[in-house]
Amino acid sequence: MPQYFFNFRDQSDFDPDGEGLELPDLDAAYLQAFEAAKEMWGEAIREMRDPRQQQFEISDAEGNTLLVLPFMEVLDSLKGVTRLPPAASSSILTLVERTDLSKIIRAREIVTQQTERVQRLKALGRNTMRAELLLDVFMESLRVLEENYRLD
Repeated sequence: MPQYFFNFRDQSDFDPDGEGLELPDLDAAYLQAFEAAKEMWGEAIREMRDPRQQQFEISDAEGNTLLVLPFMEVLDSLKGVTRLPPAASSSILTLVERTDLSKIIRAREIVTQQTERVQRLKALGRNTMRAELLLDVFMESLRVLEENYRLD
Protein backbone atom coordinates (compact mmCIF):
# COMPACT_ATOMS: atom_id res chain seq x y z
CA MET A 1 0.00 0.00 0.00
CA PRO A 2 1.26 3.51 -0.75
CA GLN A 3 2.27 5.79 2.09
CA TYR A 4 0.83 9.31 2.30
CA PHE A 5 2.11 12.20 4.40
CA PHE A 6 -0.16 14.93 5.76
CA ASN A 7 1.92 18.08 6.06
CA PHE A 8 0.18 20.91 7.90
CA ARG A 9 0.52 24.54 6.86
CA ASP A 10 -1.00 27.73 8.24
CA GLN A 11 -0.24 31.43 7.87
CA SER A 12 3.16 31.23 9.54
CA ASP A 13 4.12 27.60 10.10
CA PHE A 14 4.81 24.43 8.17
CA ASP A 15 4.67 21.17 10.10
CA PRO A 16 5.85 18.20 8.02
CA ASP A 17 4.39 14.78 8.79
CA GLY A 18 7.31 12.53 9.62
CA GLU A 19 5.33 9.29 9.91
CA GLY A 20 2.64 9.21 7.24
CA LEU A 21 -0.05 6.58 6.81
CA GLU A 22 -0.36 3.60 4.56
CA LEU A 23 -3.65 3.94 2.69
CA PRO A 24 -5.09 2.20 -0.35
CA ASP A 25 -5.25 5.29 -2.58
CA LEU A 26 -5.39 9.07 -2.83
CA ASP A 27 -9.16 9.06 -2.22
CA ALA A 28 -8.59 7.44 1.16
CA ALA A 29 -5.84 9.99 1.92
CA TYR A 30 -8.21 12.84 1.00
CA LEU A 31 -10.89 11.46 3.34
CA GLN A 32 -8.37 11.04 6.14
CA ALA A 33 -7.24 14.66 5.71
CA PHE A 34 -10.82 15.93 5.46
CA GLU A 35 -11.85 14.21 8.70
CA ALA A 36 -8.75 15.55 10.47
CA ALA A 37 -9.46 19.06 9.13
CA LYS A 38 -13.02 18.88 10.51
CA GLU A 39 -11.69 18.01 13.95
CA MET A 40 -8.95 20.64 13.79
CA TRP A 41 -11.47 23.30 12.64
CA GLY A 42 -13.44 22.80 15.83
CA GLU A 43 -10.30 22.79 17.98
CA ALA A 44 -9.08 26.01 16.39
CA ILE A 45 -12.38 27.75 17.05
CA ARG A 46 -12.49 26.57 20.67
CA GLU A 47 -8.94 27.91 21.10
CA MET A 48 -9.94 31.21 19.46
CA ARG A 49 -7.69 30.66 16.42
CA ASP A 50 -8.75 31.28 12.82
CA PRO A 51 -8.69 28.01 10.81
CA ARG A 52 -9.50 29.58 7.44
CA GLN A 53 -5.85 29.85 6.39
CA GLN A 54 -4.86 26.30 7.37
CA GLN A 55 -4.38 23.39 5.00
CA PHE A 56 -3.02 19.90 4.60
CA GLU A 57 -0.56 19.20 1.83
CA ILE A 58 -0.74 15.50 1.07
CA SER A 59 2.49 14.10 -0.32
CA ASP A 60 3.87 10.74 -1.35
CA ALA A 61 6.92 8.95 0.05
CA GLU A 62 9.19 10.87 -2.35
CA GLY A 63 7.93 14.21 -1.02
CA ASN A 64 5.84 15.11 -4.09
CA THR A 65 2.75 17.11 -3.18
CA LEU A 66 -0.21 15.20 -4.59
CA LEU A 67 -3.11 17.19 -3.19
CA VAL A 68 -3.75 20.32 -1.14
CA LEU A 69 -6.77 20.37 1.17
CA PRO A 70 -7.58 23.89 2.40
CA PHE A 71 -9.52 23.77 5.66
CA MET A 72 -12.09 26.09 4.05
CA GLU A 73 -13.35 22.94 2.28
CA VAL A 74 -14.81 21.87 5.63
CA LEU A 75 -16.98 24.99 5.71
CA ASP A 76 -17.71 24.76 1.98
CA SER A 77 -18.90 21.16 2.37
CA LEU A 78 -21.45 22.33 4.93
CA LYS A 79 -22.71 24.89 2.43
CA GLY A 80 -23.27 22.12 -0.09
CA VAL A 81 -20.18 22.95 -2.15
CA THR A 82 -18.70 19.50 -2.50
CA ARG A 83 -15.24 19.12 -3.95
CA LEU A 84 -14.88 15.80 -5.69
CA PRO A 85 -12.21 13.57 -4.23
CA PRO A 86 -9.37 12.76 -6.62
CA ALA A 87 -11.09 9.74 -8.19
CA ALA A 88 -14.61 11.20 -7.81
CA SER A 89 -15.87 8.04 -6.13
CA SER A 90 -19.57 8.39 -5.26
CA SER A 91 -19.17 6.08 -2.26
CA ILE A 92 -16.68 8.56 -0.77
CA LEU A 93 -19.02 11.52 -1.17
CA THR A 94 -21.61 9.95 1.10
CA LEU A 95 -19.05 9.80 3.91
CA VAL A 96 -18.32 13.52 3.62
CA GLU A 97 -21.84 14.84 3.18
CA ARG A 98 -23.29 14.35 6.69
CA THR A 99 -22.42 15.74 10.09
CA ASP A 100 -23.67 14.26 13.35
CA LEU A 101 -26.46 16.42 14.81
CA SER A 102 -24.91 16.14 18.27
CA LYS A 103 -22.02 18.22 16.92
CA ILE A 104 -24.46 21.02 16.08
CA ILE A 105 -25.79 20.95 19.62
CA ARG A 106 -22.22 21.11 20.95
CA ALA A 107 -21.42 23.94 18.54
CA ARG A 108 -24.39 25.91 19.90
CA GLU A 109 -23.05 25.43 23.44
CA ILE A 110 -19.60 26.65 22.39
CA VAL A 111 -21.06 29.75 20.69
CA THR A 112 -23.01 30.55 23.85
CA GLN A 113 -19.95 30.03 26.07
CA GLN A 114 -17.68 32.12 23.85
CA THR A 115 -20.28 34.90 23.55
CA GLU A 116 -20.46 35.06 27.34
CA ARG A 117 -16.65 35.06 27.52
CA VAL A 118 -16.39 37.99 25.10
CA GLN A 119 -19.00 39.92 27.11
CA ARG A 120 -17.05 39.30 30.35
CA LEU A 121 -13.82 40.47 28.70
CA LYS A 122 -15.54 43.62 27.39
CA ALA A 123 -16.88 44.34 30.88
CA LEU A 124 -13.30 44.15 32.16
CA GLY A 125 -12.23 46.68 29.53
CA ARG A 126 -10.18 44.16 27.55
CA ASN A 127 -9.56 44.35 23.80
CA THR A 128 -11.92 41.75 22.34
CA MET A 129 -11.45 42.45 18.64
CA ARG A 130 -9.67 39.14 17.88
CA ALA A 131 -12.05 37.13 20.04
CA GLU A 132 -15.04 38.74 18.33
CA LEU A 133 -13.60 38.02 14.88
CA LEU A 134 -13.11 34.34 15.70
CA LEU A 135 -16.54 34.17 17.31
CA ASP A 136 -17.98 35.54 14.06
CA VAL A 137 -16.22 32.77 12.12
CA PHE A 138 -17.60 30.13 14.44
CA MET A 139 -21.10 31.63 14.37
CA GLU A 140 -21.00 31.59 10.55
CA SER A 141 -19.92 27.94 10.65
CA LEU A 142 -22.80 27.15 12.97
CA ARG A 143 -25.24 29.11 10.80
CA VAL A 144 -24.19 27.12 7.74
CA LEU A 145 -24.55 23.84 9.65
CA GLU A 146 -28.01 24.77 10.86
CA GLU A 147 -29.04 25.98 7.43
CA ASN A 148 -27.80 22.73 5.91
CA TYR A 149 -29.96 20.77 8.35
CA ARG A 150 -32.79 23.34 8.35
CA LEU A 151 -32.63 23.74 12.11
CA ASP A 152 -33.96 26.60 14.21
